[in-house]
Amino acid sequence: MKKLLLLIFTFTLFACSGDGDNNGFNNNVSGTWSGTFQTDAGDSGTWTLIPDYEDGGSGYVEYSGEIISEIYGVGELDGYTDEIDGFVAISYQNDGDMPEYEFEADLNGNTLTNAYIVDEWFTPIGTFTGTKN
Repeated sequence: MKKLLLLIFTFTLFACSGDGDNNGFNNNVSGTWSGTFQTDAGDSGTWTLIPDYEDGGSGYVEYSGEIISEIYGVGELDGYTDEIDGFVAISYQNDGDMPEYEFEADLNGNTLTNAYIVDEWFTPIGTFTGTKN
């Protein structure tokens, strides 16, 4: 009987210890995110973020990508996701007039909720949508 219990315990231990082979990224938050945005000042467009780095399975994933504005053209977008706190991305453009848009949202599976663009005083100045592929 002891051998049977030991065999069951050993099998359970190995069955639960797999790494899932997800290339080092957390499947709950990692993946390509994309969507649209609209500001109160009349700017709108699309955005995309692709995962760059995950901090050791903690749920924190860094992203880089681009934002395409109907007014300002193409800019860079950097962001991160966290299983607990949500989603943040900030736009910038090295050569141009693109304002710094800060995208903030809560994660809800493969979609974003409470998604607002905020200014430097964290006042909402627009909204955005996004999903994870």
